[in-house]
Amino acid sequence: MKKILFTCFIIACLSHMAEAKEPNRKNEKKETERVRPAWYFRGGLGYAMTDNGEYFGLYGVPTSGSVTYINNGSTLSSYKYDKVSFDKGVNATIAGGIMFNRHVGIDLGINIGLAPHQYTFTANGWDIDNNVVNSVIKTRAKSPLFIMPSLVMQTGSMPVNLYIRAGLVIPMNTKLTFDEQDSYVSNGIGIVQEYVSQVSNRFSLGYSAAIGVSYKLRGNTNIWAELSHVSLTADAKQSDLKSVTQNGVSIPLSNYNTTVTYTNSGGVNDNDPSSEPFSSIGMNIGVSFRIK
Repeated sequence: MKKILFTCFIIACLSHMAEAKEPNRKNEKKETERVRPAWYFRGGLGYAMTDNGEYFGLYGVPTSGSVTYINNGSTLSSYKYDKVSFDKGVNATIAGGIMFNRHVGIDLGINIGLAPHQYTFTANGWDIDNNVVNSVIKTRAKSPLFIMPSLVMQTGSMPVNLYIRAGLVIPMNTKLTFDEQDSYVSNGIGIVQEYVSQVSNRFSLGYSAAIGVSYKLRGNTNIWAELSHVSLTADAKQSDLKSVTQNGVSIPLSNYNTTVTYTNSGGVNDNDPSSEPFSSIGMNIGVSFRIK
């Protein structure tokens, strides 16, 4: 929040300086033309990177990294954990808004995850049900979707315009896919079991901010580039088992407890709830069109 307030202060100063430097007579006509509200649409692509991520996911298992056990799973030999954010990856933005005057407006954006990053955690030699197991667990977001209403402040200068946005993140889809593959030997027979689950999260508001620059090409068309930030954490709500296979053969789900519901104060069947991180820092580029 401090970052957002500081950036808003910087943009406000820039707006004041830009307005003070322009001769009043030269810009009198332009100022009159821009008093009227102006609608716009914009679209773009970007890539989000992990910011303020977390190490552990469901059941206290790390989401990314590796761990190795020795002595039949009784001794930890080595480990490496990485912080994650499920907003990481390629995303697209579609938005529209209105500028009430040269400097202030509102924006309503939709951010869609096109290619979310898949995280992999490997565990070698750990003990599961008295078996020495090698596991590979893959987790990724399932097309994350955010609605982002925000306040816009800009310098209003031409052809280069500096701007900032700050507002809310309303998550519409934060579901995750959880794919665990366990390999072990039982009675001299190699076993490979795979469990695929879908994790849904509780609704939680987040915050967003962006600072960028736009350049007027011709007419009402601008290109823009920006640095954006999303701050969002969602608590796990429910895990649904979708499929189980053993050595490539499907196992009926009736043999399993397919749904586990989590609470904020503690999990069901000793399964602790987890917080799923979606905070990120992104770089985005795109085109905007102003409607007269």
